Amino acid sequence: MKNKVKKIVLIIILIIIIIGIFFLIINSSSGKKEQKVTIADNINKNQEVNNETKNENINKELKKTKIIEHDDGIEYSISDEEITPEIIVGDNYFGTQIADMSLNFDQYDGKTIEIEGLYFQNPLENIVYTFVGRYSISSICPTCPPGYSYFEYEWHGDEQIPLSDSETWIKIKGILRKGFDGSEYYYIDAQSIEVMNEKGLETVSN
Repeated sequence: MKNKVKKIVLIIILIIIIIGIFFLIINSSSGKKEQKVTIADNINKNQEVNNETKNENINKELKKTKIIEHDDGIEYSISDEEITPEIIVGDNYFGTQIADMSLNFDQYDGKTIEIEGLYFQNPLENIVYTFVGRYSISSICPTCPPGYSYFEYEWHGDEQIPLSDSETWIKIKGILRKGFDGSEYYYIDAQSIEVMNEKGLETVSN
């Protein structure tokens, strides 16, 4: 009789142990499923954030065309935002400032600039390089041909301003940057370009 009782007790204990193991397995597998879902949710959220960031950056990079009216007619102005220039290159010491930016660019890299001058372009191998500058009676600018003092600018907007010849007087606001096309070069990343009615000093001596 005692042996039968012992057997029954052992069987009950085994059943309890088996049930316990079964519940542990179920809880473990459900936890893994929840973890997988959480990881997948996090990945999707990260992708959404990345996509939103990319879209914001694209929108920031777009530079629109505005048409403004001067006293004697309509001119074009391309801009996406107003910037406050840290450097203003005007009539005085035009060539000196251009030369210093060319020779000591690390001191200027990333700064905002406003510069007025004549529109120049230099087509080379089907690529048009654009410049803003003045005629010069000195040879201060180390990277300019004789008779000129100018600085390269680049425009990456969705519209192109209709600039045609070197008699066009423009005002550019932008950010000074480094580029590389086989060798390092310096340029203004134009944030706004405006065709001006009134010209400044076309020929500089310093």
